[in-house]
Order: sequence, then structure tokens, then C-alpha cells
Amino acid sequence: MTRRHGATLILVVWAVALAWLVKRVYFQSTGARLAEAAQAVQPGAIYYRLDVGGTQIGYASTTIDTLPDSLRVVDAAVIELPADGEIHRTVSRSEARLSRTLRLETFDVTYEEDGRRYAAHGALAPDSVLRLAVTAAGFTSRTELKLRGTPVLPSLLPLRLAFGGELRVGSTYAVRLFDAPLLLEQDRQVRVAAETTLATPDSASYDSTTMSWVAAHLDTTPAFRVDATGAGGPEHIWIDAQGRVVREETAAGAVLSRTAFEIAIQNFRHRDTLRIAHASLTPRAGALDPLPPPPNGPRPAPVAEMRVRLGGAPLAAFDVGGDGQTVSGDTVTVRETPVESLAPRFTLPLRDTLFRDQLRSEPLIPVGVPEIGFALMRLLGPERDPVRAAGLLTHWVAGRITPDGTALRPQPLLALAAGKGDGDAVTWLYVTLARSAGLPARPVAGVRRVGGRFYYSSWPEVWLGRWVPVDPRSDQFPADASHLRLAVGVPARQAVLATRLGTLTLEAQ
Repeated sequence: MTRRHGATLILVVWAVALAWLVKRVYFQSTGARLAEAAQAVQPGAIYYRLDVGGTQIGYASTTIDTLPDSLRVVDAAVIELPADGEIHRTVSRSEARLSRTLRLETFDVTYEEDGRRYAAHGALAPDSVLRLAVTAAGFTSRTELKLRGTPVLPSLLPLRLAFGGELRVGSTYAVRLFDAPLLLEQDRQVRVAAETTLATPDSASYDSTTMSWVAAHLDTTPAFRVDATGAGGPEHIWIDAQGRVVREETAAGAVLSRTAFEIAIQNFRHRDTLRIAHASLTPRAGALDPLPPPPNGPRPAPVAEMRVRLGGAPLAAFDVGGDGQTVSGDTVTVRETPVESLAPRFTLPLRDTLFRDQLRSEPLIPVGVPEIGFALMRLLGPERDPVRAAGLLTHWVAGRITPDGTALRPQPLLALAAGKGDGDAVTWLYVTLARSAGLPARPVAGVRRVGGRFYYSSWPEVWLGRWVPVDPRSDQFPADASHLRLAVGVPARQAVLATRLGTLTLEAQ
């Protein structure tokens, strides 16, 4: 080999090595970047204060532990809402184990609302098959379903964006989140909107004058503002370069802000709960009742039309328009749907890909499992008319499930086994039955006006040429106009709607 050939070979080798280095540094796959960057994740705990309309209603924390071959992430939250002279408390805790590429492997959940409790354990196989066990009130339900891709925990989304190199202004991404405490999948679209700087307390000192903890030092934190839309409503999230949430704001006025432990938790624990509870005996005008409608008592007469004026929050934050609800200015008119007006142009089962999301299995909607299939065979038989099928399902669930607010049964098989359940249990059972029959259905949440008050409530909607509300809890098909839809795809849990509805007020016209 001549010296010229040798020099050429050296240059070629150098060029190949340089190209490999450039590719390794600048063109890594997201998984490779996450695997490398996750090694730099620092263990520790972050604390947040949760406010609605400037009043603290709870707190949250995220703790990350680094293990030799994985990460452990613990999310905890406490929310307390005053109503009818009492404080209604919700406590949730989830512990997730993730791979070094931030892939969810297992999770354990406990959720408690006013002393009613459920627990869940899930394991995600490499092929995105979720094995889920939910235990409540002495019953355990075990299901297995294939998820659409690998879900991301909401508290881990900022880490994935930061360590995946995706915090670039103007970038947009679609992501599927898995809310472990609620056992819900949610599709979100996020856009990195801007860079900014926020000031947050990083330490606290006790003020003997106000008898509370106050900020001792403010830390200036550069952050990216991320705008999120989709299930859960619009919100703004500020994320620092280490992939930690600095602040979250919903369009309805709920704010989650990072702060010192003492400010987030100690002040909340030592507030005057007696005064707050007593003040709730005379709620402000238009306030929503975080309790469900009373399960007993005389059944109210059906309402054919209801007009409600919405205030305190922008209407764009809620799913109020269309399908029986008409918006005019700040007023929503809800009209009952006459059965005779329904003329869907399909027979069961519907196989239109347009309704793929409203026919698929979800963690709380185990479509096609044997327990559901046997019930449908006995109930519907050869019935193929969607209107008659939707009515039969409504009346069957109303007669089969006794209203019961003493226990939480989030998974529909738990309600089916026990023969009783709360409003959310009835809703998710109906949606599971409808989807298993090939009838598109979705759970919705909002409020129901009973006796002049607006209560948190949930009910199903089915596709019968348009989305039609039904209420198997009250045996109404279709549901009357006392139901005001405000959100799609979420349960009517106190903690969920308190943040989802925020500062919203309602006034019947």
C-alpha cells in the first residue's frame, strides 16, 4: 500500500468515525436519548399547592427514586372540598416502576374518597398488554387488554419532553397519557409555545404574625410553556430544563404551583377547617355541589328543557356545544331528545372506523369479556336495532344495579358482581355493555339539576345518529334536560371535577 492509499484510508476512517459521532449525538432515537438522559435523573421530591380561584383546595407531590435498573415514581394528592357543612376528602396515591427508558412496567394505586376506597395493580407487558386487577368492597376484578401503544404517566410527560430533546419552541406532539389513580387513558396534543422565567419558593420560614409558613427565598427558574389540549380540557404547563413541572393552569381557573413543603402541605393541614365547613352551609350564588345527586327520595319529574347561564370561566374550557345542547352567548339550552326523532342509519354491530375510539376496550371498559357477553346474549339476543338496544340496556342496568354510594366500584365488573354501584359505576357498566354490543358509547360528566341545586354527576351517551344522553341510574331513555354535559371521557369524582370545572358557576334561567 502506498502512502497515498494509506492517507486516503485514514481520512475515510476518520470521516466514518466523525459521522458515527454526529449520528450518536444529534440523531439518536427518542428511546436512546431517554435511556442515556435518564441516567442523570436526580432522586427527590417536589411539592405542589393546588388552588381554585385563589383558594387552596389541596396539595400534591411527586417523588422519584433511582434504582439500579429502573425508576420508581410516587404521585400523591389530597383534595378537600367543603359542602353542606362538611369537608369531603379525596386521597390518591400511585407508585409506578419504570424502565430506564421511562417505559411504564408496573403500578399500584390506592384511591379514597370520603372513606370509600379502591386499589389497583397493573403490569404492562412488552407488547403493550395491560394486566389489571382492581379491588373494591371485597371484590376483585381481573382483566387483560391491549393498549394502543405505550402510555405515559402525566407526571412523566415533562421528563420525556425534556430528556427526549423535544422542548423546542413551536414543536407539537401527540401523546397518550395514563392516569393511574383513575385508571384512564387520555389522548393529549401538546405544543411548546414559548420560553419564559418563573419565580418559585424553594424554602420557607414561619411567620408568627400570620401563624403560617411564607416564602423565605424565591428561585428564578427558566421554563418552557407547553399548551395541552384534548381529554382533560385545555391547560398550560410550565416545564424546566430538568423535566419538572413548575406550574400548571387550566382554563377553568385551577392552578398547580411548585413550592416549598411547608407552604404546600403544612399551611393546608393547619387551616381553619371548622370555619370553612360552616361557611359551606350557605354556598355562594351559582356554586356547584361536589356531591352526587341524592340516590333516594322522590324521583323528580322529567325536564323537557333547561336554560343555564355559565359564568366564572370561559365556555371554551368545557364540552357544552352540540348534541342536544345549544350555546348562545354565555347561556346553554339543554333539550330532551324525543325517542321518535331518533332514526340512526345503521344496524348492530356498527363497524365504522370513525367510531373506533367509542367502540374499543379501555382499562375501565373491558369490551367483550365473558361476563359482559353472557349478559348481552340474554338481554339483546338477535336485536339489531340500535334505538331499541340502547333502551333495553338502559332499563336492564337500572333494574340490575342498585344505587349505592357506600363504596367506590370504578371497574364495571365490580358493579356487575355486587349488583350495586354509584353513578360512575353505573355509567361505565352501561358504556361497556353498549360497546360490547357494537353500539358506540362514551362516558360524560357534568352536573344534574335536582331540587334547584346543581350536583356533580356522570351518565353515558350513545350514538344514534347523534350523541344521545341516557341515564340508567334514573332509568331514563333518553335522559331528560336536567343533565348538563361539561366534560367527555372523565368520571364525576369530586377531585376530578373540582379541578376540571374550577371557578365555573351556574345559574338556571
